[in-house]
Amino acid sequence: MTEGSQAVQEIAPFSIVPWMYEKELDKKYGVEIEKLENGIETGLIRTFERNIPFNGGYYNPISEINKKILKKYKSIPGFCSMKIKNKKDLEKHIKNLHELSYNHYLLKLEQEFGFPSYCCYTSSIDLFFSLLKRGYPNSSIFGNWKGNHAYLGLPFLLDSTQQRGFLIIDSTSDQLFHNKKVAPKNNIFVSLGEEWIYETDWGNGKNLYPSKEDDSAFSNLHTLREVPNSFVHESKDLERFFKEVFENPVEINPTFF
Repeated sequence: MTEGSQAVQEIAPFSIVPWMYEKELDKKYGVEIEKLENGIETGLIRTFERNIPFNGGYYNPISEINKKILKKYKSIPGFCSMKIKNKKDLEKHIKNLHELSYNHYLLKLEQEFGFPSYCCYTSSIDLFFSLLKRGYPNSSIFGNWKGNHAYLGLPFLLDSTQQRGFLIIDSTSDQLFHNKKVAPKNNIFVSLGEEWIYETDWGNGKNLYPSKEDDSAFSNLHTLREVPNSFVHESKDLERFFKEVFENPVEINPTFF
């Protein structure tokens, strides 16, 4: 393959095996996520709180949202996608998202009894705000409310081919599977185009894609500007979302660990 042909190579959809990243992060943080249970103290709670700048669920302070997010993105379109140079660049963002979700998982495992069960929306809110604060203005929450589940998606546009796609990250994904021994924590995958299939054991294998038929909604920088509060205003105008995010690709420079 020549250098020129590699430059315009398209990205194929793929899923990540989260435990491969988990092993690296376990070593970095000195824990074994598989052996941790609710309420077990890791001695790292201050680190996790620092790494997850928003961790209050419905009660993240509006003053911090204004200061660290809304003022920061005054000139950025409310509907936007991030520019991606190539697959290597995409993989860097995948690692960023997974590490943030990993930090959030360990923080909530220590703080909240019952996590991750029925914590999908508050967890998505925390990751939504934290990703915005760390440099991802395209951070978006999707709620499939007939499926009773929420998770995040970050739209991207490949510079060389204008290929559209989404990085999907689910911070409470392990609750969606019957077999907890193999259930992926912090599930993450890359989808191309404007549609994807997200099927688990939840809802008898229901596709959790955010469709109008499933009473789905989204939250993003636009909805946050419309109604700036910690409960995170939703919109059901999914047609507008999927149309406009790719009309406004932006360069990003996230700040990570």
